[in-house]
Amino acid sequence: MGYKILNHHLILILLIQLFLWVTIINGQFIPGPRLGHTATLIGDKIYFIGGYNFSIIKESDIFYYDGKQLAWVEVNNTVNGQGADMPLKFGHTANVGGPKQDLIFIIGGDRFSTVYQLDTKTNKITLPTIPEVFPNRDNLRFMSSVSYEGKIYLFGGGEMDIKTDITTLYSNHYIFNTINLNWEDSSLVGAPPPRYKHTATLVNEIIYYIGGIQINNSYVSYPLMSDIFRYSTKSNTWSSVVATLAPGNTPGRRLGHSAVLVEGKICIFGGSFNDLSPTESIAMLDTSTLEWSIPSFKNPRRPNMPTLPNLIYHTATLVDKRMLVAFGNYTENKANGYKGLNNKDFYIFDFNNNEWYITAADELTNPSSNIPKLFSSSTSAGISSNRPAIIGSSVLGVLVLIVGILIFVYYRRKKNQSKGDVGYLADDSNISYDKFSFSQRPTLYSSQPSMQCQFTYQQFTPEQCHTAILIGDKIYFIGGSDFSLTEESGIFYYNGIAWVDLNNQVSGQDADMLLRFGHTANIGGPKQDLIFFIGGEQFLKVYQLDTKTNKITLPVILGAIPNGDNLISMSSVFYEGIIYYLFSGGEIDNKTGIINLYNNHYIFDTINLNWKVGGLINAPPPRYKHTATLANGIIYYIGGVQMNNFYASMSNIYRYNTISNIWSLEVTTGNTPDRRAGHSAVLVENNICIFGGAFFGLSPKESIAMLNTSTLEWSIPHFNNPRRPNMPTLPNLFYHTATLVDKRMLVAFGNLGQEDFILPIPSNGDKFSNRSSNYHPRSETNSHSQRSEALTQHVYTMLM
Repeated sequence: MGYKILNHHLILILLIQLFLWVTIINGQFIPGPRLGHTATLIGDKIYFIGGYNFSIIKESDIFYYDGKQLAWVEVNNTVNGQGADMPLKFGHTANVGGPKQDLIFIIGGDRFSTVYQLDTKTNKITLPTIPEVFPNRDNLRFMSSVSYEGKIYLFGGGEMDIKTDITTLYSNHYIFNTINLNWEDSSLVGAPPPRYKHTATLVNEIIYYIGGIQINNSYVSYPLMSDIFRYSTKSNTWSSVVATLAPGNTPGRRLGHSAVLVEGKICIFGGSFNDLSPTESIAMLDTSTLEWSIPSFKNPRRPNMPTLPNLIYHTATLVDKRMLVAFGNYTENKANGYKGLNNKDFYIFDFNNNEWYITAADELTNPSSNIPKLFSSSTSAGISSNRPAIIGSSVLGVLVLIVGILIFVYYRRKKNQSKGDVGYLADDSNISYDKFSFSQRPTLYSSQPSMQCQFTYQQFTPEQCHTAILIGDKIYFIGGSDFSLTEESGIFYYNGIAWVDLNNQVSGQDADMLLRFGHTANIGGPKQDLIFFIGGEQFLKVYQLDTKTNKITLPVILGAIPNGDNLISMSSVFYEGIIYYLFSGGEIDNKTGIINLYNNHYIFDTINLNWKVGGLINAPPPRYKHTATLANGIIYYIGGVQMNNFYASMSNIYRYNTISNIWSLEVTTGNTPDRRAGHSAVLVENNICIFGGAFFGLSPKESIAMLNTSTLEWSIPHFNNPRRPNMPTLPNLFYHTATLVDKRMLVAFGNLGQEDFILPIPSNGDKFSNRSSNYHPRSETNSHSQRSEALTQHVYTMLM
């Protein structure tokens, strides 16, 4: 026994020594993930400035990628000058300027009136003296910018009120002269409506403005990609043109995308639309013909990879017809330690042969890597000048291999030493799921018997914006979008033992009920065995599913029918199975894409089948993508998006009394969670548990939070995963569903971006754990849009 302990200690000492050796050899700077940064090309260097990575940073990162020496160089430690402590920059602009075009001017992000100047020859940051009057703006973010002949052209942007978090959009047009260091006047005649998170691309002397989000006549909308605004830097005039859309080549609206010019064509990449990835990750606008096209790229190293990456708030830099896409938020990959920030990869798009590559920061510094070199001169010079690096990398590889072997031996011995202990598996990859016993794990239903159950494998697709309704021991899942061309709604249920597909069993006059997306579904009827579907498409149509006969009908409704077309993302609550309360929602204009928000309050009687109008005095402002939770006759409304793309504060809770028909506004205390939309909410012993959601396309810092309805105090519960104890974060989902069964919450589907179907099973205490299953609800055999890759087929169970 003493020999074993001594042996383990010797191995640990050797591991520590090797780790220190590896750290010293491999001490080169490697940048970490970020979003909202800038990338500026000067010579053979790409300078990256600022950005946000969800940590508390007081100063902005500055580093560059040297395409000739194939190295990452951190500038932070060498920066000097009066502006060396430049505060964190996020959503700012950075452009080349100065008499010798070797200066980078950093404008916006925080105080718009403060212009920072980085001298790339000396790494000195200064605050140049600007004699003219500063533009009257505070923290203007996500403007567009273009540098041309020593002048920087800035347009649009959003100014956030720190106290209210309300973002005001502007159509201001500023010109900054980097030679004379002064502001110049510019024209706004014929300019676009106020917008931000759009792109500006210079073609000859014309600037093209594409995408973003705008406000026009008090309506917030995503501009059509066919509506292109152009600004002439020579004549100081604006014009609008309509781009033609080739059949099948229509790029989706978006914000937070990037744009580069490739031989007379503007290439846009990434972005998001209503927190979702657009159908086409990449599109090209021919500036001569004003025609959009969708290029096809292949990945020679991963030929079976079906889709391009979907990124937002990234940067794209063109070098010799090769585009480097860096950082940003990648919604189709697992979060790795950063809350909501999960892209550590880089992407190279080679327009010479329409190939794309996934790479990493360290691979970009390897001259022998099998990826296109961004700078053509780096091919030979880089290899010769980095020969010691190759030798060092080889030595490093051997050391890593030795360390890996020693770690394996060490933990293998430790495992054998404690082989008699019983614990959870750290990984489920070696378990066969063709047959397993439910007694191996805690069940969703406490009364469920221990039994063996055979699962047959089928290929199914995930969904989002669906509904989940608990009736007895069955959870019914209805509708949702999986980005396929499905015209009918999927209907299936989970009974604690098996998944049952009802699509082939549904009958009745409306068995072919159109696809429901962002709708509501609640129990009702005299026997509490009916499910009513309202909203999603034609609001005036109410569908009724009889869970005893699986028959769908359109019941005859009495009273005035609410006036609404495709009202989506309303909240709904049923009270005593009789009254069905619906509040607010958004109505999309299919022609313009503008979403109009409402604060209508409708009440539907599922017994007498008639509509009533609820009170609106002191009701919340118009909103959608929020939640409504019933607690002792009181409905609590939490989160969501209001007018002007404003996310409702989580400390301001509206309550509606179903007995007195009265609204009230309450202010909460405690550890208030981040604002969000598209989240879920369940009631757990007078505590409202919210889960998931998104804030401007990003995951909130706290995936889960609890509101005590007695004290109106927020708290953040702690959950651990007994089978994967090293898993650092909870899953980040939005547009999912959450269903509570015996203090176990089942979270299903939504948008996450992982691949397999995971059924996490809880243990005692605040825990969740993972197990894979071979059954995937909603079987499909047809091919789907690329956006289906962003959805999750995962189901999570949490024990409260």
